[in-house]
Amino acid sequence: MPVAYWCNSQPMFAGFLPPSERLLLRSDALELEVWPQLGAAVAALAFRSPDGRRIPLFREAGNRERYTPVDHLSSWPLLPYSNRIRAGRFAYQGRQHILPANYPGVRHPLHGVGWLRAWRHLESGVQHCALGLNHHSNAHWPYNFSAQQHYWLEGSTLHSRLSLTNTSELAMPCGLGQHPYVNCPTGTRIRAQVRGVWLSDDEALPRAYELLPQQWNLAAGILLDNLYVDNCFDGLNGAIEVRWPDGSTLIVEGSPNLQFLVVYHPQGGDYVCLEPVSHMPDAFNHQCAARDSGMLVLQPGATLQVTHRYSYQPAPPRGINCL
Repeated sequence: MPVAYWCNSQPMFAGFLPPSERLLLRSDALELEVWPQLGAAVAALAFRSPDGRRIPLFREAGNRERYTPVDHLSSWPLLPYSNRIRAGRFAYQGRQHILPANYPGVRHPLHGVGWLRAWRHLESGVQHCALGLNHHSNAHWPYNFSAQQHYWLEGSTLHSRLSLTNTSELAMPCGLGQHPYVNCPTGTRIRAQVRGVWLSDDEALPRAYELLPQQWNLAAGILLDNLYVDNCFDGLNGAIEVRWPDGSTLIVEGSPNLQFLVVYHPQGGDYVCLEPVSHMPDAFNHQCAARDSGMLVLQPGATLQVTHRYSYQPAPPRGINCL
């Protein structure tokens, strides 16, 4: 079994060794590789064209001596929260919590605990797999929970279902999402129906809200070339469209309880992270803000579930115009 250079007594994660278990799923059109031991992560998602060409849709992990999610993996589940909690501090129901930093170079705890843990392989088949995780209260998250991650392929669509059950005796604030690294060659455009955006400070935490500025007008569609984005948009309604320069598209959809969209595209980067999530960054400290933070609460024994879909549409044949 691979080793994560991280444990309860050593709060800073420094990488995974290569996995001993790699699940390869196939449909008529897609190939999906899942690594349960590396945070239930996707390591590759690719389309197989009728003429045999393999077209990677997500950034691919490849073969390495050590893996870190931010630098290498294709996608992973976010739980029991998404993004950052400022300085790891938040209060809920009269209890004060201070969580340690968990990822190199980031002083705020990031993306919860699921992405840095080994998950159990519960079951799998040609086109599906199910993974599980149990968490017991510790310094990184002070509540007990269990989680399941399901992936399955259907034609040219990848489906994801993530569920979180509160196994504590106390109500638990929480949130869920997915963190895919979508390939982004020069000429890639994205479009999504959103309402506004949280402007960020120097540490990628929200500081002010405003309606969509022109350079980030996702509703009208934006070209990602040389554009830096690391922000959370609210009011997500419907699908996110990624249009590649060859005319092919990837349609990203989330369940109705995912009304926030985190977009990360480094300037000149060859990927874009498109994350439909249930709450804004640092939501636990914005719960009394004028705008909804999206923070959710699970009562003891209750379960929260979210779904994501990624549907690939090949480029139309030459000579055919698609409006």
